This record gives sequence, structure tokens and C-alpha cells, in this order.
Amino acid sequence: VPVRLRIICGTSNQMFVVAMPGVDFTVVAIDGQPVKPFGPVARLVMAAGDRIDVLLPPGAPVNPNLALLVSSVDGLDGAIVAKEVSNWNQSISLSPAWSQSGYCDSTLDMFDNTCLSDMYLRGLQGVEAPPSGPPQKEFNMTLGGNMMNPYAWAINGVQFTFPYPSLFESEGESAEPITSDSPFETGTQILEAAVGDVVDFKITNPTGMYHPFHLHGHAFWVLGAGNGTVPSETPRPSAPIRKDNQNVPANGWVWIRVVTDSPGWWIFHCHIDFHLATGMDLVLKVGTSSEIKRWNPVPPGYLECAESKNSKAPHWGHRWRRQDLERPNR
Repeated sequence: VPVRLRIICGTSNQMFVVAMPGVDFTVVAIDGQPVKPFGPVARLVMAAGDRIDVLLPPGAPVNPNLALLVSSVDGLDGAIVAKEVSNWNQSISLSPAWSQSGYCDSTLDMFDNTCLSDMYLRGLQGVEAPPSGPPQKEFNMTLGGNMMNPYAWAINGVQFTFPYPSLFESEGESAEPITSDSPFETGTQILEAAVGDVVDFKITNPTGMYHPFHLHGHAFWVLGAGNGTVPSETPRPSAPIRKDNQNVPANGWVWIRVVTDSPGWWIFHCHIDFHLATGMDLVLKVGTSSEIKRWNPVPPGYLECAESKNSKAPHWGHRWRRQDLERPNR
């Protein structure tokens, strides 16, 4: 019976390389979406939020002492998960996966879940074709960041402000207006699409750090991802894969396509916790407010969130105290 592993990269920041000594992987699914079997590969390169399903080869020596190696892409940090590792030569497996953390220069013995244009050239294929023809909408997203004084991250020059109460509850009325600030504008950035639209996102990352982006409520096709600038023409891989989390390489780009078939207020954010918390987010509104309410009825007796006494959400950096909160009257 084939052994299938689902490997989840739950890190808040660092990218990781995953390997087993003497065992090659065959990739069969990414973010819960099937792909045509791809492999064998010795190592997997994963970013925050990535999930990869792999098959082990028939007869693989699966036992409690088989080690699972996890190391950072630069080879500086690592861990070994096993009961006994005395017979493992760590020096080979801990070699860097990328010469520069965040860039596309991986070797042929690995599956790189970031640099998918390279993987397409090596035969990676999805199982469901994206819609052909031009999209109904096309959004450009340019990422930006400020590392100190203040530490802040942004999309299209806007540092995201979380609304209170939620956009769902207020039907969008709680969105904070976008206003001038330093080093970025601040506010609740919202992009809008109709139900069933084909939407392309062209993401440009001029920063020196990678940014894994996760879209809630949908799976998208990755048409391309790599170093340099976003192409002028739509990439056309023969069979792009679907997923819901895609790392944008440092000083690189990503082009994704999605069918907005799930009405709602969906956050689209960097999966590095520090970046999410300091502004690298936006909201994709799918459908009208009435469609969103109709498609997402609140179950009877559903728990309500706590409210602050002054009906305002705490600012980032504010430490919540129990006495600041009270449950609404029922």
C-alpha cells in the first residue's frame, strides 16, 4: 500500500526544505488540489502556508527511526525529526537549497513550490484547466515594505487597516477610508469582482524578501512565477496547477487566475505573520452585499464576538486586557 504524507509548512516566517534520507518523493497534491504525479524528487521547498502531499516509493523503509529533515533554505537552521539519528550524515542534507534565500535557482533534485515557471518547464502539470481567453478583471499588486521606524508592509502603497466591526457584519460600511500617512497610506483596501468573474492578479515584488500570498475562499491557477519583472504577455503553461497559497519570490513576480465563484469578503494576505499584522493585506469582495448575505447565512445561535466597551477595535500594538472587553447583551 503506498504511503502518502501531507506536509504542512506552519512556520510564521522562514521557508523550509524537507527531505528524508535515502527516500525520494512523488508530489501528488498541493494545497489540497491534485496534480499529475511529479517526481521523483529528493527535497521539497516550502513557504509559510504551503501544504504538499507526497507518495513514498513502494518498499520505502518506513519505520519510527526514519528521520525527516527540515532545514531553512539558506542552510543556516535545521531540525531532524526522528527517534534515532546517529547514522545520518547531516552535512549533505543541510546544504542550502537556494544560493540566495528567496530567489529561483533551485536544483533538479528538488520540487520548488515557489518558482513554478521552472517547475512547469520540468513537467509539472495540474489536472483542471483554467478558463481561456481574457479575464473580466485584472488587478495589479505591487508589494512594499519598511523595515524600521516604523516597521510596516503594504500592497499598492496601502498599509491595511482591519475594520471593526467586520465587513460582513457591516456590509462594508466599517471599511476604514484610505488616507495619507507615512511611510504608506493606511486604510481598508478592497478589490471588487462579480460572482463568476475570471480575475487575473499580477503581483510584483520589488522587495528583497519573499512573500507567500494566501487567498481565502478560493483556489487559483498559477500561470507563472519567477525572478525579475512580470511578463508583458499572459504566461500560458500547458497545464497550470491550482492552489490557494503562492510564494512571490524576492525581486520577482507571480501571475495567478481565479474564478470568483464564492461570494464573500475574502482576505488576500502575506502568510508571514509579521507582514500580515503590519499591513500586507487586502480584501477581495466577491458579489454584492446582498449576494454575500444570501450565500452565507449566519447559523442560529452562532457565537458572537466580544465587543470593546467603546465599540472600537484596538489599534495594532494595543495589548488587549480582559477588562477592555465585554460580551454583548443577549
